[in-house]
Amino acid sequence: MSSGGPGPRRVWLPRASLLLLLLTIVLTSGPARAHEFRPALLRLTERPNPSGENGSFDLRLVAPAQSTAGAIGEGELTPIVPAHCELRQIRLDCGAQGLVGELGVAGLDRHPVDVIVELRFVDGTQITSVLGPDQPTMTVDGATEQAGSDSVFSDYVALGIEHILLGPDHLLFVLGLVLLVRAAGSDTRTLVWTVTAFTLAHSITLAAATLQLVQVPGPPVEAGIALSILLLARELARGQTDETARDTWSWRYPWVVAFGFGLLHGFGFAGALSEVGLPQGQIPLALLGFNVGVELGQLAVVAVLLVVLLGARALARAAQLRPKIARLGTLAPTWVMGALAFAWTIDRVLGFWG
Repeated sequence: MSSGGPGPRRVWLPRASLLLLLLTIVLTSGPARAHEFRPALLRLTERPNPSGENGSFDLRLVAPAQSTAGAIGEGELTPIVPAHCELRQIRLDCGAQGLVGELGVAGLDRHPVDVIVELRFVDGTQITSVLGPDQPTMTVDGATEQAGSDSVFSDYVALGIEHILLGPDHLLFVLGLVLLVRAAGSDTRTLVWTVTAFTLAHSITLAAATLQLVQVPGPPVEAGIALSILLLARELARGQTDETARDTWSWRYPWVVAFGFGLLHGFGFAGALSEVGLPQGQIPLALLGFNVGVELGQLAVVAVLLVVLLGARALARAAQLRPKIARLGTLAPTWVMGALAFAWTIDRVLGFWG
């Protein structure tokens, strides 16, 4: 009788712990939404004046719903305009002196987000710049020269890097790809090609949606992204516990799976980029810069993950962990990944009716 008691406990304790982990993540991660990357937009469009004395602008400031510091309330991000200009709601009058002086956004110290600034003049030229918490203002000297190609490209590269680093579902999906390729015993080249396939697909649908060639509703896309992570976690869990379950496309051709799901992920943040817009006349360059930034960010994340995985493996060997404990450590990231994806999927599906 006594020998049979511990057996059921050993079976049920891990299951109960996993159930508790799932419940905790579901209760605490409900507000999570896809693609936390949300730049703000400050756009000034010069109003034509028949007398030829321009100096009046339509001003539009679009703030994201939240930043890494939390929800952004109304009035927490406000425009900074030159001292001689007068701002009346969405109308900025700068008189004969014109738009000269400091221009930017106040409140970035409390809510650290990037701000895409677009100045559009009546002669068709445009100035494009990117501000942030470290540089909340820019100096306008009255010139109406279009932003240089180097500036636009570098600004959007930075935005692409920021997107991947602040996008929780992207990071989780990249983690799943790393775990899948490493568990399959593939080399680093396969991993790089897999991540690059994800970026390529991501770029195709991002460009198509941003250029309004394809329009897909946002909520179903966000739910689909969460579901894609859940399916990847399920595939990982099956393959990690049963090697006979690895005879699938996901294990044999991870780059194909990355490309397929990458098409879906590309739609996920295209809406955010469309809201703030792209510099007219330099849209292809801005999209290229953004996607280069995403690829650089992903490769940096992959490099860090590989170092962490190698360090954890070396630490486990040095500590001489029992096989069962080491096995639990291998499965834990997959469980957490699946639990988060499950919570996001339920939350976003319920959001269809919210």
